Amino acid sequence: MKETLLARAIGKDFKGIFSVIIYLIAIPFSFINSWISSAVYVLVALMWLVPDRRIEGQF
Repeated sequence: MKETLLARAIGKDFKGIFSVIIYLIAIPFSFINSWISSAVYVLVALMWLVPDRRIEGQF
């Protein structure tokens, strides 16, 4: 399988894996306190707004 320039720039998808883990943590918190889970969801959204410097360096 040929790797694309984008795949080489990203390497291991840390943000993607970290997002799923945070979402899985936030689900039980939604049963305890909805404000905590909402804050966690907003944290993930803000994390994806930050540009990935690995991609900027490749292009």
